[in-house]
Amino acid sequence: MNFSGSRRRLSVLVGAAAAALLAFAAHYEVLGYWFTGPDTLTLIETSRIGSRKDALDTLTAPLMHGTNFVRLTGLFYRPVASLSYAIDYAIWGLDPFGYHLTDLLLHATAAALVVGLLAEQFGVVRPDGAGEPRGRGVLALATAAIASGLFAIHPLTAEVVPVPARRHDVLATLFLLASLWALARGLRAARPGPKLGAFALSGLTYALALGSKEIGALLAPLALTWVVLDTYGRSGRLHETVRRTVLAGVGYGLLSAGYLALRLALLGGLGGYVGPFGGVKDTPIPVIVSQYVLSLFYPVDVLDFSPGVTYVPTTIYVVLVVWIGLLAVGIVGAGGLRPFLRWKVGRLAIYYTVWFALPLPLIVRVGEYSPWTGYIALVPVAALTALCLTVAGRGLCRALAELTGTSRGDETRSQDVGTIRSGLGAGGSLAAFVLAVLLVVSLVLVSPLAQPYDGWEHASEVTEEALTEAEPRADDLPPNAVLKIERLPNVATLGPPTAKARVKSLRYFWAHTVRSWVRLRNPESRLSTFTYGRTVPVGEEPVVVRTYLKGRPDAPPALRFRYEPRASNRTTGT
Repeated sequence: MNFSGSRRRLSVLVGAAAAALLAFAAHYEVLGYWFTGPDTLTLIETSRIGSRKDALDTLTAPLMHGTNFVRLTGLFYRPVASLSYAIDYAIWGLDPFGYHLTDLLLHATAAALVVGLLAEQFGVVRPDGAGEPRGRGVLALATAAIASGLFAIHPLTAEVVPVPARRHDVLATLFLLASLWALARGLRAARPGPKLGAFALSGLTYALALGSKEIGALLAPLALTWVVLDTYGRSGRLHETVRRTVLAGVGYGLLSAGYLALRLALLGGLGGYVGPFGGVKDTPIPVIVSQYVLSLFYPVDVLDFSPGVTYVPTTIYVVLVVWIGLLAVGIVGAGGLRPFLRWKVGRLAIYYTVWFALPLPLIVRVGEYSPWTGYIALVPVAALTALCLTVAGRGLCRALAELTGTSRGDETRSQDVGTIRSGLGAGGSLAAFVLAVLLVVSLVLVSPLAQPYDGWEHASEVTEEALTEAEPRADDLPPNAVLKIERLPNVATLGPPTAKARVKSLRYFWAHTVRSWVRLRNPESRLSTFTYGRTVPVGEEPVVVRTYLKGRPDAPPALRFRYEPRASNRTTGT
């Protein structure tokens, strides 16, 4: 029995809308936050467009040009991200609601695209508009829905969505998903017109991903991997696979070369992290890989293993053993590697495993792992988890049916390449299904949908009060004053999973945040700032921020912050 093409398309659209709504439900609180992230105001200041020169700088100058970031931290070219702040500023000015709304819309759109990409890769609707058999269609739609839901509410999104300065990763992931969706659609298109249109869209969105953040360069190897798997899986012909891969390689290679040439011309080199604050770190590779894996699969210590859960190579070994075991089960069950590659689920399993591994070389090269850089890896983690859950669940049902003698006959069984075909029976299916269920449940229980993750709310309150207090004091200084900033708040850094769900990359404000806020509020100001002294703990409870401006002969004035506990309502009676 087949679903009609129109009904199948409607199901995909409903799934995409549901994923977007789930993303909103998980993060709607951010709409009430003030500006979060120390770089947000600086990105707004350096991206706003008030003249033709500003527009040219936004599209051609390094990220946060005109600040010490370029000299002391990093040299990056991200015109798409910069343009997004310019558009927000033109619409919203300095109303933080609009910036958070943009971030929320971008994340919701990315979640919806996860549904579209998986549905296209599964071939939910064939090029002739017909639907596939009901069982396969239900499996595909269920996998896409579960994957998009996990992507929308994964705990790691709490490190990214509330912070406008981290939308670069969301933008790059969104355009990467759109490019892969267009590629998958083009490969399956029967007519030249739609095929060329889809490929052109894939190239355009690839360029937008590159302009959002450097990690968008992962699209080229991901695209070629899918061309190989999809072409060989559907045709089984090596010659056709090589031909299509070479053609795709030429197309994406030309786009990559053009981007690289533009970057070299505008930055005077490849760019990247530089200087004392942005130089390559020296975190051991096993620790980086463990941080990456744990942030995606076990971000919160729900089983209370602490202090046993640490960043040690054991984490890598456990994940490798489980992953290799699951792939081996699939390959053996399919009757070998070639049949496994011809099986849609097998191709997707290999593809998303490659996707999961691809960001690691870039992260290792930087020398440290920042949780928000794992956003792009949420797609393969969600897809692989959903695949394991749906395929193992279907295999378990069929295994139990065969064991009880209630299966539907040899003809039906031969059409279904599930866990039962692997010969492992109910035991193997049950093990894989339980593993997937435990992972899904653990991630949902500690997701922003179920936990407050209120660290960013606290940071926004502290930052708003601090900058509001600092502004009038800075306005009393000469327009070209240099201001020393003392007693900045401590930052939260990534640590091993804890029993409490919390933000692990919390940032408050830095010296350049003060500079940008004053300049945004007072267009005549040319204030410069620098940091002096140690940072101080702020704590998790509400605080009152005090500021003290001290002038010194023959030295820059110093603006010192002080954080005092805010009296509770029970104490004050208010």
